[in-house]
Amino acid sequence: MLRENDVTSHQQEFCEYLIISQSGRFYEELQSLLNQPGLTREEVKEFTYILFFADNRHGPKLRLKEQPFVQKFPHIYEVFRLIKRKGKRYLPTLLQRTESCIVIENASRRIGEEKPQLPILPYMTV
Repeated sequence: MLRENDVTSHQQEFCEYLIISQSGRFYEELQSLLNQPGLTREEVKEFTYILFFADNRHGPKLRLKEQPFVQKFPHIYEVFRLIKRKGKRYLPTLLQRTESCIVIENASRRIGEEKPQLPILPYMTV
């Protein structure tokens, strides 16, 4: 059973991750937040790809690369791990579908409303 301070720490972790995810500067914000001396943007990008796209059963070399993220966001990591239990393609597919829904249902509709002269497919609910 979760104690109140456990819920607060979970909420804080998820809020912090949400903020950097929505910043438009994901890798740079994550690099800064992890506070690992010498960690480059490319290394942050590499271990993010490991988190999103690699099988959960990857070896110790890759596991070491993702440790800064795991230490900072253990619950986010656990969510990713649980989603990928169905297979390593499940999380990226879920992310792609979510992104396409956002673009189609929100961005395209707004563009269509604000700029009706642009050749954008009409907003449709499926």
